[in-house]
Amino acid sequence: MKSIRDRAVPLLTQLVNTNSHTANPKGVREIQDILADEIQKLGLSVEWIAGEEAALKPLGAEILLGSFGKGPKTITLLCHADTVFPKDSKFQSMRIEKEHALGPGVIDDKGGILVSLMAIEELLKQWPKNLRLQWLCMPSEETGSQGFHESLKSLSSHTSLVLGFEPAMDDGSIVCARRGNKWFQLEITGRGGHAGRDAGKVLNPAFEAAIFAERAARLSRHDAGVSVSVTDLKTNSPAFNVIPSQAEVKLDVRFDENLKGAHVEDSIRSLAESPHLIALDGIQELQKKLHIQENCPAFSKLPTVEPVLEHALKAIQQIEGRKVSAVRSGGSADCNYMSRPGLPIVDGLGPVGSGIHTIQESLHIPSLFTRAEIAVSVIRFFTESANEHG
Repeated sequence: MKSIRDRAVPLLTQLVNTNSHTANPKGVREIQDILADEIQKLGLSVEWIAGEEAALKPLGAEILLGSFGKGPKTITLLCHADTVFPKDSKFQSMRIEKEHALGPGVIDDKGGILVSLMAIEELLKQWPKNLRLQWLCMPSEETGSQGFHESLKSLSSHTSLVLGFEPAMDDGSIVCARRGNKWFQLEITGRGGHAGRDAGKVLNPAFEAAIFAERAARLSRHDAGVSVSVTDLKTNSPAFNVIPSQAEVKLDVRFDENLKGAHVEDSIRSLAESPHLIALDGIQELQKKLHIQENCPAFSKLPTVEPVLEHALKAIQQIEGRKVSAVRSGGSADCNYMSRPGLPIVDGLGPVGSGIHTIQESLHIPSLFTRAEIAVSVIRFFTESANEHG
């Protein structure tokens, strides 16, 4: 049978042409089944890990875990099968234009999956005796991998290095840190009423929501790595002349350090608990409930990752002939959930392209092969360094 490298474009086409939107668990599993067959042929053992919170993940979704080798050091390669493109999207298949492949999830993360498999295929020709591999293919990264956070934390506990195969930045740079994020949802309930007859007699949930949203947005400190974005504000009233009885505000909070995330959470909780509209005698108070729908930690560039990053950047310059950087990404990914003090993480080792999450999503085909070569170089460097330092 031909190697994965020799079948790279046909295999990528098969993966891209299979819809695997996060809310399509059948399609996600179809992708994972294809990949389970591929890694078994390479010699990896296969295990399926169910989520711990069934209500928070797509029905039937599981982590696909491939393992190989034994030793005191474990390296984790991380990718994901799901995409952001639903089954009714018009963007459903891959096409090739010269050196570029365009298609849903072609770079995020089906190209990244392929890079990781080609790297493993090459490494297995001469596998380090003291190294254990665990390859993870996640089912719901695009929605925060709800229900799998404890599994990722557990898998991280015996990992010596994490390599993430999210796409590289548009200029080919890799990722040395990712911001954390929290999603807040505030629900406000009142009595509602007629905008003419009841004005002044009831507290307005829409007004309370607007005040909360404006004050929450002021918590942004972009120069300090904190952003608070109001992403939704709605009520249960479609009419001009009705004071709603319910309102809802959604916030997306990003932070580059976990301590900053904790501080902004405390401030948002305080804003949610404080009444902005004060009930007078005979007027019913508003009821408010704050929910945290996502709580993703940041991961920072640690001193332990510096030698690995330095080698990766040198390998990119040598193999691709381009000088790039290791940068902080504004988005979060599954690497965030594996982060812990002292654990080196390098992400963005997937292929180079552009248009992530859009109908212009594109992958530079030659980068599939160069990034696989770079990943192999990084793993061999880490293994040799581990041997030198015991």
